[in-house]
Amino acid sequence: MNMQRPVRIWYVAAQRLCNFSCDYCVSTGEWAKSNRQDWRTEQDRDDFAAIVDWIGTRPFPVDVRLGTLGEPFASPVFLDRAAWLTRQPGVRFVELLSNASLLQRRLPKLEATANLGKLSLWLTWHDGQMPLDKFIAAARFAQDTYGCFVVVNTLLFADHDTTTITAVKAAADAAGLRFNVDLGYDPSVPSDTETGTDTTAAVPVLRTGGDVLAAVAACGGDPELTQAALVGLTSPQDRACRAGSDYVFIDIHGDLYRCSRYAALGRHRYGNVLDPNFDLQLRENTWAPCEAASGCANKEDFLNLRLAEHLRPTVVGGARAGEARDAVYARAGAAAARARTFILVNRTEQLRKGGRLSSAAAFFGSELVTKPLLHLVEGKLELREKVRTRSRAYAKLVAAAVDAAGRDGAALGVQHLGAAEAAENIAAQLREQVPDVEELHVTEFGPTLGVHLGVGALGVLVVPGGCA
Repeated sequence: MNMQRPVRIWYVAAQRLCNFSCDYCVSTGEWAKSNRQDWRTEQDRDDFAAIVDWIGTRPFPVDVRLGTLGEPFASPVFLDRAAWLTRQPGVRFVELLSNASLLQRRLPKLEATANLGKLSLWLTWHDGQMPLDKFIAAARFAQDTYGCFVVVNTLLFADHDTTTITAVKAAADAAGLRFNVDLGYDPSVPSDTETGTDTTAAVPVLRTGGDVLAAVAACGGDPELTQAALVGLTSPQDRACRAGSDYVFIDIHGDLYRCSRYAALGRHRYGNVLDPNFDLQLRENTWAPCEAASGCANKEDFLNLRLAEHLRPTVVGGARAGEARDAVYARAGAAAARARTFILVNRTEQLRKGGRLSSAAAFFGSELVTKPLLHLVEGKLELREKVRTRSRAYAKLVAAAVDAAGRDGAALGVQHLGAAEAAENIAAQLREQVPDVEELHVTEFGPTLGVHLGVGALGVLVVPGGCA
């Protein structure tokens, strides 16, 4: 495998102590949470420490989601190993899922032993378990005092939940906190079956037959993320997925799989990380067809589907990676120096009038070709190629970007003005043709650029080698 490519690892530990009592908790059965017991056995605790050691000593960069059955901030043992993990040079960030109730007591104690700038906190609001004002205060404390990457997370179980979730959204916005809406799941619905999952049974909000995407939008959530969740839950089979290439799942026992859905099905186990002879061999090709008929319900899994790639979170900025300001600046400057920009416009007259393009280039662009393909040369837009037809222009744009990306991976961005369908088509071709895409974003040009480029403009930004 490419040892420079970051690997995302989701590990669920056997820690089970929790100070909340939520009847919809997905930690059930043999591995149910407890209000009294932190670890079921000393072996569970020792295995956890050994698995964390394995994760923190990989010869490649890792992004870690450290999950538990209970509340992580209720467990001193768990926090000690999580703190150790944040100090490892190969670990880019450590993500914890918490109810936020203990943050203001525990984070000050962790400051001496952890790199809290590497800590990512997904804080789920549990209605009736904690006052909202105290929840928001704790989330803001983690973000503003210690520089943690914080997301306020909510769970949508029924249409009437939208009122409460909207209030949480408003409070998060007022405090300057990130916000997310996830679908709530019924923990009593079996998930380890090969024949498929009854979506209506598994997702309570679907039982009324209402428009779940509209409900999510009404709460301030992302309907596109919800749509990807529903596809993963109902029909992931044969869809291209990157799990097993730069993402893996480790279960409570240390068994490693492509994803948590494969773990539930007992399919394609790589081995056990507690085995001293275990050697992780990940797939070189980014994409492979998913073999699960349904039940890909966790966002850590379904965001690896190609259809959700543009929704897949990336490490952005230095605060989350725990870097100093100067290091962030240097890394950004290095990426900018490598970047290549290609732009396709309908006409160059607006660029010439605005002084963004030389008169000669504008003449060749407006008089001789239908679709001028431009590129940025030493800070100036120059005509790269004369292209007469729209289809050929798109092909030339893709070819230029693929050539600039090289063979060692790249970060990509596709921008457009009033040409969303064409931009998505360009992005799909780049995903197919560029090896090891680190990240790819599709966005609209802002108004400052848009007024000069004109409607129908398309651009591709390429950072060879990626930004990380």
